[in-house]
Amino acid sequence: MNLIVSQAAAADLERLHAFLADKNPASAKQAVAALIAAAESLHLFPERGRPSDVRNIRELIVPFGRRSPLRLFRVDR
Repeated sequence: MNLIVSQAAAADLERLHAFLADKNPASAKQAVAALIAAAESLHLFPERGRPSDVRNIRELIVPFGRRSPLRLFRVDR
């Protein structure tokens, strides 16, 4: 399985890091690392997460801090 990250998702990670880095650089690194690790885990468990309201799209909640970012993904076979 290949993991393809959309340009929008990569830009979201950059924005998240920039937003958090001003407040807490270590937290910014940890948040981005948690999101990347969750995405990479899809290689082993491509059906992780829950079905969304959009056909063929799944939702993966990534626990981190007080908020849990939601990642949307599609598994193509």
